[in-house]
Amino acid sequence: MDPWLKKAALSFDGGGIRGYWSLLALKALMEEVQKVEKERDEGTHSSFAPCAEPERVSHLRSEEYTHFLPCHYFDYIGGTSTGALITILLSRFRMTVEDCITEYRTMAGTIFGRRRVLHALNTFIYPKPKYYAKSLDDAINQVSNRRKERGSNKSEILFETDSKTCRGIALATDISNISNTRFLFRSYMPFSELGKPIDQTIGMKNHDEGIKLAMLTVARAATAAPLFFGRYRVSLTPDQVVGSRQDLRSRTTFVERLTTRQPEPNSMKTFEDAGFTSANNPSAEILDEIEYQQGAKKRGDRKSNRPIVVSIGTARPGYSNRKETVRSIIKKSFYNAGNTEDVHSIMLKYERDGKCLYHRFNDEYGLNIEMDEWKPSKDGRETLRRMDDVFQEWRENPGVRTSFRACAERLVDLRRARACHKLWKRYALVMKIASLGICNETMA
Repeated sequence: MDPWLKKAALSFDGGGIRGYWSLLALKALMEEVQKVEKERDEGTHSSFAPCAEPERVSHLRSEEYTHFLPCHYFDYIGGTSTGALITILLSRFRMTVEDCITEYRTMAGTIFGRRRVLHALNTFIYPKPKYYAKSLDDAINQVSNRRKERGSNKSEILFETDSKTCRGIALATDISNISNTRFLFRSYMPFSELGKPIDQTIGMKNHDEGIKLAMLTVARAATAAPLFFGRYRVSLTPDQVVGSRQDLRSRTTFVERLTTRQPEPNSMKTFEDAGFTSANNPSAEILDEIEYQQGAKKRGDRKSNRPIVVSIGTARPGYSNRKETVRSIIKKSFYNAGNTEDVHSIMLKYERDGKCLYHRFNDEYGLNIEMDEWKPSKDGRETLRRMDDVFQEWRENPGVRTSFRACAERLVDLRRARACHKLWKRYALVMKIASLGICNETMA
């Protein structure tokens, strides 16, 4: 079996500051991955193996981070709202989970540490969002400057990844037309997984735009919660859309069959985050994307090539309020609009039907923290400590530990099967190589 036909995807729910809980769950998973890798072969010191780990993989000291990177275990990483920010850090910048946590905490302080006194959420009549959009811009630009490639003098960093490595997907809602539509920002050229042309693109979302845009544009559109940061309006010109007709023609042979139009010059679009839609849990959307990218029918044996989908929640609590007030009714409607458990139920059905191998990590009892809580405003240490404490208690549940183990074993099996393939060096190191084998022995 060709190990590259089987895909693995990592999905992050939207949830504001509770994305920190999501990263704690990912850290626990990668620590379990490390244990399994060591059990299989004590000589495996990093997920780059059998390649040597390059220098400057992390901004942390060697003993401070897990040397097994999410980008080596997942072909697709996708997220909604702040889950999209995590997606960018893990896919575009290929961070270790500890580096990602460090950057997320820094970004959270910049974003949530300062708010308007009067805003739409506490007056219901004042039109301004709760937070300053500039704070969000600053947070994104700061992490970009810290993490951009050494020697790079590009003023604008693209949300772009090599098509043969880990890919990123950030979800948003396009409200430019009467009917709001889901919009996928992709770090890769669509259909590059296919070994031959496809006949039609019916059903696939915005396959001809939103491709490899400026990272700031993607991050702002994916986090444009109307009441928190305001909607995001941007012009997607052909120059900005790297997936323009000429660029696509150079990469594929099916472009003449595209049925949707190319974006017009100065085509203005208005975006909201997808947090108040079913895509607040984007796992089903990402599974659909995998199937589109591999074609209507997967090559090889369909059962053995079922994708692995790992969905990570934000410990979102159930909503309950005995006293019905105007404010509580509005909050309840927001909660129901972004309910993540409906998609979880759909994914469980997909697994029963043999469509995927599915793992979900989420605290069903919930984390009683507002999505923008940051106490104290100076450093948020109280909020972060509470999330750490609740997470550690949840993690000690025997059923949770068993789930982490089962998921880690599947991910390690896939990575080790690929590590003996001629494409591994490019996948692991993001480099183009000749068609040469790189292993002298099979990794079990």
